[in-house]
Amino acid sequence: MKDPIQQKEMAMQKKTTVVRRHDRYDTEVKVHFYVPYELKTKVNFQFKEHQPDESLNRKFSGLTKNISAGGLCFVSELRLEMGDYILIDVFLPGIDRPVSMEGEIRWCKVNEDGLQFYTGVQLMKVFEKPVEDGIYFDQEHQVIWSDVLEQVLGSFAALHKKMYPNP
Repeated sequence: MKDPIQQKEMAMQKKTTVVRRHDRYDTEVKVHFYVPYELKTKVNFQFKEHQPDESLNRKFSGLTKNISAGGLCFVSELRLEMGDYILIDVFLPGIDRPVSMEGEIRWCKVNEDGLQFYTGVQLMKVFEKPVEDGIYFDQEHQVIWSDVLEQVLGSFAALHKKMYPNP
């Protein structure tokens, strides 16, 4: 008996009878790619633990710069310190409920204008679920994927399909 992955691959091969115009050659080379979606989304964040100069409930705003399987970078007017723990709400277009995350500041540096800061966050939880538990290798697309990426990029993909139903 074949394993479920082999069965799925065989079923997909039977369904897709694409006629190739040119021969394909197996290669294993590093490639760089981008996602054709605007990934700048609004984020609100607040300190998880009380800070001497800030109220625990005060929320700050920023704009995401990029995201990975286990982290994200955002830009804001607040300089954060390495080791700070924050709660983050990521607001996605077309989605009513923000993606709730929790993470630790890994770095923070001033941006080109000197008025805002790029902040790198190692994510610990997404919707209260540990991020590390949701990171895996996606066999079909040959990429490292995660629940974090699915929550954010999956939403963009769904929005794209809704906006452009016939590619």
